Amino acid sequence: MAVNYGSKRVVVGAHYGLRDWLAQRIT
Repeated sequence: MAVNYGSKRVVVGAHYGLRDWLAQRIT
């Protein structure tokens, strides 16, 4: 369970990071 939660957290972090990068590219 801990490993699954950890991987999910990484995916969420990468998703938000990509959103932030896209926002910077657009503006």
